[in-house]
Amino acid sequence: MKSLSQFHWTSAKLSALIVLTVSLSVLLHINTKAENVDNGARLASTEASTVKELEQSNQANLDQRTPAEVLDDLVKIDSTFQRTSSLYAYLDEVSENDLLDLWNRTEDIKRTSIRAHVQTTIVRKIASNNPDQALNWINDVPKIRRTPLLKALFRDWSVIKLDKAVEGAESLNGTDRRAALATILSTRQDLSSSTLIDIARELGLEEFALRQISTREVRRRTEQPSSAWDWLVHDRVDDAKQLNEFKLVASALKEEEGFDVLLQAASLFTGKNDRTALSIVIEDVIATELSDTFDFVRNLSIEERGELPSALAMAATRIDPEIALREIAAWSDDPIYVRLQQIASTTWAQNDPRGMLDKFELVPQFTRGKALDIAFTHLAYVSPQEAINYLKRANQFLSAQALLPSIIAEQWSHTDPEAALEWSKSFAGSNSELRKRLMGRVFRNLIVSDIDRAIEISGEIHSTKTILSEASYDVVVRLAKMGRLDDAIARLPMLDNNARFFAIQRLGHALVEAGEPFAALELGANIPRPDRNVMVTGPVIYFDKVFDLWATRDPKQLFEILPSLATPLLRSLAARPLLDRQKSRPVLSNESVEYAEALLSVNPLPKNLFLLELLQQDEEGLIDGDQIVLPPEMTE
Repeated sequence: MKSLSQFHWTSAKLSALIVLTVSLSVLLHINTKAENVDNGARLASTEASTVKELEQSNQANLDQRTPAEVLDDLVKIDSTFQRTSSLYAYLDEVSENDLLDLWNRTEDIKRTSIRAHVQTTIVRKIASNNPDQALNWINDVPKIRRTPLLKALFRDWSVIKLDKAVEGAESLNGTDRRAALATILSTRQDLSSSTLIDIARELGLEEFALRQISTREVRRRTEQPSSAWDWLVHDRVDDAKQLNEFKLVASALKEEEGFDVLLQAASLFTGKNDRTALSIVIEDVIATELSDTFDFVRNLSIEERGELPSALAMAATRIDPEIALREIAAWSDDPIYVRLQQIASTTWAQNDPRGMLDKFELVPQFTRGKALDIAFTHLAYVSPQEAINYLKRANQFLSAQALLPSIIAEQWSHTDPEAALEWSKSFAGSNSELRKRLMGRVFRNLIVSDIDRAIEISGEIHSTKTILSEASYDVVVRLAKMGRLDDAIARLPMLDNNARFFAIQRLGHALVEAGEPFAALELGANIPRPDRNVMVTGPVIYFDKVFDLWATRDPKQLFEILPSLATPLLRSLAARPLLDRQKSRPVLSNESVEYAEALLSVNPLPKNLFLLELLQQDEEGLIDGDQIVLPPEMTE
């Protein structure tokens, strides 16, 4: 008994020790966890405090720094929210001069997204107080980057003060005005359509607004395709300007009405010039059922089908040209068969020139010439080497072997005229006629890139003006078209008499167009006459054209110089177009008209000035007028 009690006592002590140990462990774990939580809370509190201090420090720095320093700090902030917050706080305190300085410096921000964000934020901030100033600043931004800024401005401005926003939009032009109006229309959808259209009409953009409103309405009705179709048919927008909307709705409407939707579309686009538009509208309708669509259209009467067969040929060829040509073959007894083959071939060439060239044997024989012309015109421009690679295969189907090389040379010259020239000479080899032809196709664009090289080869090729032999004339004309009038005039002495006359004639016209009519008069003072076997023309014709254009552009200026013109003939040549223009657009006083009439009466002009030119040459002994037999219409 005694020994048993000792055992129990020992057991009790062990149990108590275990409980104590476990209790201490639990207590220690709880205390440790509590301490960790407390430390974490203190750490989080410290971090939050630090962030707040940093933000306050950054803001304090922004408030105290120059606009240049502020901008440097802003571009370093990755967070859009924080950048916006910092910038708004700075804008609340900034002076007008510093604000302008800041805005001007935003153009130097290299990163596009940050520049756009900073500028947009400034615009929206200023819009609430001085939107006119914001608009003035936006107008100084390069045009290509204005649209997002205009949207930001007019989104707020149209809510704050709609009438002033409309006035601001009215001060803009072109795409800027349309961007402003589009923003007003999308922002103020709380207004009635008639009110929005009135605003657009005030801006001269009623049609633009009608399209925007119509598109928005179609989207609202997308779950009811019949309703959306009716809306498109009866709205005030030209159907041809809503092809994407018609296409979207037609595809949805097919689920309700099947191929009958094709007839509805065809009833809207009924003319030959509507074929492409109709093909766009029906493309998604037929996309997965080409054969069934052809069967449906073939079974329609001529009256019902209208332009559907042609539109179907276009759309089907864009989707799968091989199926389209196979289905068209079933129309061989129909009068429309040939036209459908032509449409399919040219559409394939336009849409997929490489694919067509790879399977050219499928193209109907009588359409191959046109199809190759289209395919090579596209391919030679984007990838001349590919076009060259296809040349041998394609020429197997053509008798005119120079056609495709000419297309390659000309199209290649638009992107690299020097390379096109070298290829042309290499390809032509010893064939001098082909060499001239290919070099001629390169010549015009070569003038732009290397005029000295163009002059060097000008003697080898024919002029584009058929009555002239050499292309040196084309160099002068091309320079004039480029606006390099001084360079063109400087090269006149290099031309022979025939080419120089026609070049001066073109330059005289260009000078008047450029606002330099007195230079045109000076240029004509020494104009030569071309050989009579080339054309009967000369100074009379030149000055008549110069004065006629001058009278159209600035009749008052031409009238003022009438007394200073050197000869009675020149004064008459100038007076006549002034009097002619006065009949339709009176700008001269009655006294001025009487003076011009008096000049013309002193030296009356024949109706046909070529006759006057002949008389002038006869008087100068250049021709024998008695030996010339004139047609009745040239005699008076």
